This record gives sequence, C-alpha cells and structure tokens, in this order.
Amino acid sequence: MPFGSGFLPPRAAARSRAGLLVLALASLSEPAAGQAVDLPFGLIVSEQAQTSFTLVGAGARAAGMGGAFTALADDATAASFNPAGLAQLLVPEASAVVDVSRHRDEYRNFYSYDQVPVLRLTDSTVEFDHSAFNFASVTVPFELFSKRFAVEISTQRLVDFTYDGTRQFEEVDAAGNPLFLLEQSSFQSGSIRLYSGSVAFQPTERTLLGVTVNRWDGDWDMASTNSEESVVAGSEKEAFTYSQTNDLTGWNVDLGLLLRYPAFNVGVRYRTPFDADYGFSASLETNVETPLTPLPPTTTTLHWPGTLNVGLAIKPSDTLLVAADWGRTNWSKMLFDVPGVGHVNFFDLKPPGETNAGTSDDWHVGAEVLFFPGKTVVPVRAGWSREPQPATDAVTGDRIVQTGFSVGSGVKSGWWALDASLRYSTAKAQVSRFLEAEEIASGSLRATSQGELSRKAWAAYVSLIVQIPAGSPPARALHEIFVGPARPEP
Repeated sequence: MPFGSGFLPPRAAARSRAGLLVLALASLSEPAAGQAVDLPFGLIVSEQAQTSFTLVGAGARAAGMGGAFTALADDATAASFNPAGLAQLLVPEASAVVDVSRHRDEYRNFYSYDQVPVLRLTDSTVEFDHSAFNFASVTVPFELFSKRFAVEISTQRLVDFTYDGTRQFEEVDAAGNPLFLLEQSSFQSGSIRLYSGSVAFQPTERTLLGVTVNRWDGDWDMASTNSEESVVAGSEKEAFTYSQTNDLTGWNVDLGLLLRYPAFNVGVRYRTPFDADYGFSASLETNVETPLTPLPPTTTTLHWPGTLNVGLAIKPSDTLLVAADWGRTNWSKMLFDVPGVGHVNFFDLKPPGETNAGTSDDWHVGAEVLFFPGKTVVPVRAGWSREPQPATDAVTGDRIVQTGFSVGSGVKSGWWALDASLRYSTAKAQVSRFLEAEEIASGSLRATSQGELSRKAWAAYVSLIVQIPAGSPPARALHEIFVGPARPEP
C-alpha cells in the first residue's frame, strides 16, 4: 500500500516526513530484499502501553493530598518522599500500603494514512483492573549525642509495567463498509522495585537531613500481537507477534533536606543518577515475510537520570495543611548502549540528539484538614497532580499528560492509623499507533494510524501505620536490631 502523505490531516501534514518513523536500529532506510535487520526491541509494546515513569512516593495519606508530601514526610512512608523527614518520628513505626486500580484507554477518530484514499477506523476501548502491594517499612527513632536520629528499612514498587488489553478496529471505506479487521493485543507485567535503607538526623532545631541507599530490582515481560484480516471470505490473516523479557539491577542514593518553621516547611529530595545493569531477550513469530530478526540475549548498561523534588508545606493553623511539590527529570539522558549501534534513548531508541524524550516537570498540590471527634483524629484530604510522560509522540508531537484529582480520609486512634484515598486521572492526546501487521514486519516501522487517545484511570490506596510505644518489648527489640543495646538511664 502506498503511503498517502498528501492526505494527512493539517496537524500531521507538517510532520509527514517524521511520520514515516523509521526506527529500525541497524539502518535508517528501508532494508534491501533479504537483508536481516535487528528488531527494535520494546518499541512496539512501549509505544502502545505508554508506561508512566513519574517517580512518586507511597502512602494513602500522600495520595489523598495529590502526592504533595516532600515538605511533610512525617510518618513511616517518609523515606519514599524525603528521607530527612524520618527524624521527626518519636516512636518506632511500621507501615504497609496496597492499591487497586482500573485503567481505561479509548481510541477515537483514528485513520489509516498508508493508502489512497485514507480509511477511517472504528473506535476501540481497552479496560483492565490491577491490584498490588505497594510499600512496606519499619522505622526506629533514637537519640545519639543529644541529637535525634532514625533508621528505616523499606520496599516500594516504584514503576509498574502492568498493561493488559486488546484493541479491535474495523477499517472502513467512505460509505462505512468494513474492509479489514485489525486487532492488537498488548500485554505487560512486572515492575521495578526498590529495597532501601535510610538514616536521618536532626543537627539543629530547624534542620533535618537524610540519606537513603536504594537497591533497584526490575523484572518485567512485554508482548504484542498485531493482526489484519480482510472481510473477504477465505482471506488469510496476517499476524505479527513480538515478546521481550527484561531485567534491571542497580544502586543509587537519595539525599533529603527538611527545613521546619512555625508557619511552613521546605523539603528537598534529590534522587541521584546511576548506571544499571540492563538485560533483555526477545522473540518474534509471524506469517508475513520480514527482514527482521530479534536481537540475541543482551546485557548492557542503562543510565538512569537523576530526579529533583522540591516541596513547600504551609501551616495556616494546627488543623490545616496546604502543600505543593515540583519534580523534574530529564528523560533524554536515559540512555543505553546497543552493540554495534551506540547509545540510544530507552523510550524511542533514537540517538541522544534526536530523541523525542525530554524534561518532564510534574506538579502535586494538596491539603489536609483535621477533625477531632472524641479521642480520635479524622483527616479529610484533597489533591491535584500533573504528570507528563517522558516522550512526545514521534508523529503528532503531542505528549500524554496525566491530570489527577484525589480525595482521602482516615482515622487515627491511639497507636494505629488507617488511611484511604481515591485518585481519578485523565489524559487526552493525538497519538500514532502501529496497527497493521505488515507495517511492522516491513522492517521500516511506519506509524501510519493516527487519532485521539483518551486515558482514564481510577486508583484506591489503603495504608496502615502502626506506632510501637517507646519502652515496650517490641520497641526494645527493634532498637536492639537496628541501633544496638539501649543505654541505661542515669
């Protein structure tokens, strides 16, 4: 089918050359007949699923406040936002966080521009549910040389790759008659987890400092199947299936600062960049003639860029908190080396000077009001967030930006606190997609289908934080394990 660039809509016409999106790693031109080309691993799946890489902390309380917690960080989830905040804790604490989510992608007003005349695609929707264990920690505060210290061990699911859905389209002519049936199944599972140890201390009345050492451990699978079938009876279905397994390990350090004043707090957390060991292996199955061959099992180094978070928390009264966070990551620096090719960006496999990945600035704003019925504390929370994806669409130039709204509440009574929050997020963008099996199998990946993606997600978070009374047998045991024998009082 000839590529009808003259029929692109106005927005895409300006990018018609870029719309070819030739991303084969071994060459930027159409492969010659019979020439073997290494498959651009991960591209097919990552372009379809668009995993969120916004690196936010954990906890239902923070989620209810839109994720604005860098300048607060005053409970057992503190290390995931700002390790300096751990020095505020007075007694040992343990925490556990779980979440449940529903994801919905709506594909509307899509057109295929790889032939003349242009063909319209019917709408399609993907929806799936997911639940997971999000975070757990144990924190032990203590005094040393008349200064307040705290140590914590924790684990967090930082990046979730889960995606599970099938898109079904009919390619129709101008009269609405179906010509081809297109189907694309995208599946991802796994995550990147952190296993962390933190230390915080309070050198002055207003200043708290903290450091976290993180062990990154990633393990995820991806698979994508594209098929195309003519409505004509007896025609052969064309299919292309690609799958890939991935693993990642590495170490980095988070540095935290918290300044506390009567009317406000200022918090800063810097997640240092690091080089991770990244390995992958791929396979493909197709009944379409193709020059593509999967790269052999490969181990390389992935450079993960640093992230800076700055937060401000204002305390108008003893019962009201208002907080805001800003975070920045330069995803254009997320690079790894492909043998025989050189450094490419993780998100679009382009060289550093050509990548569509760039700087992402995420924002989180929230508030908390406390009520005191009887001997319990009941908080009411609300928040807003804005989280851009790392890269823009290579064809349309649009970036998927998630805008979130959250509410939350809980109850604190004595030694325990139970919090829950609900977050709704949405995004709209003009996107391009690889939908036809033959366009992937050609060896020159051309994103010839374009339209509107409307993304909606609902997530519920539940946190349990347990305080362990100072001097109790469990508190003494934790102090013995993480700090050492308690000094006898004079």
